Amino acid sequence: MSEKPIETLYDQTKRIVVVVHSNHPNELDSDTRRAFEYLKSIGVWLLNHSVLLKSVNVYDQILTNLSEKLFDQGVLKYHLRLPDKVANTTHFYVATKEG
Repeated sequence: MSEKPIETLYDQTKRIVVVVHSNHPNELDSDTRRAFEYLKSIGVWLLNHSVLLKSVNVYDQILTNLSEKLFDQGVLKYHLRLPDKVANTTHFYVATKEG
């Protein structure tokens, strides 16, 4: 990867915010930690967007673990929402009341 894009990010006068999309703590590892640490080192703000997914992360403990792991890696929880109704994804739907 060329250094030019990183230099461009570093030299910005505007606040840069990156919204990560992580739904489960298992998506976060040493690679994400390294990437997030680098982005934070150049002043990027990191926020997370999650979607509640049936049988994936609708359990309190999983969402708690996700939030803690994100925070530990320097990412703030930003947005939690129900899934969009898209063809072939009904197995992930979460009822509004349950969400």
